[in-house]
Amino acid sequence: MSTNFEVRLADRVLHVTLNRPRKRNALTLAVCREIAGTLHHAEEDRNVGAVLLSANGNVFSAGMDLDEALAGDPDEHATVHEELFTIGSRLTVPVVAAVWAWWRTRTWSWPPSRPPSV
Repeated sequence: MSTNFEVRLADRVLHVTLNRPRKRNALTLAVCREIAGTLHHAEEDRNVGAVLLSANGNVFSAGMDLDEALAGDPDEHATVHEELFTIGSRLTVPVVAAVWAWWRTRTWSWPPSRPPSV
């Protein structure tokens, strides 16, 4: 298993945690393939009732790893992206992303003590 993300099962929830905080959890082709494989496995595993995607560090994901994307084969990237970024429409197990964002507050502190007023 990759060190670029962590996987654990607890109470029928498969926790998939991106683990490249120094690279702002940027996605390489290998990570995309592994996550897609993990989600396919979750679909087949009767012990998995849901999948929770999250990330270590201050950013959920910066998107694709540009160092790799700029040097790679565009067709290969398109194929892998198609698989990963459309997989949710083919799964029957719920997939939830735990994404947090910086909240603009009067004090600019993290985590915010309360949600911003509208």
